[in-house]
Amino acid sequence: MELHICDVSKTYPNGVQALKDVTLTIPAGCTACSVLTVPGRLR
Repeated sequence: MELHICDVSKTYPNGVQALKDVTLTIPAGCTACSVLTVPGRLR
């Protein structure tokens, strides 16, 4: 199974745009994936 995340955008209340139309595909069998969490720490 693949994971598709499409057209993700994030704009902070002060108007700073962190993401704009980001698309991510994680292929089946991916074992070395990390998750980026708030406030930007890699886990």
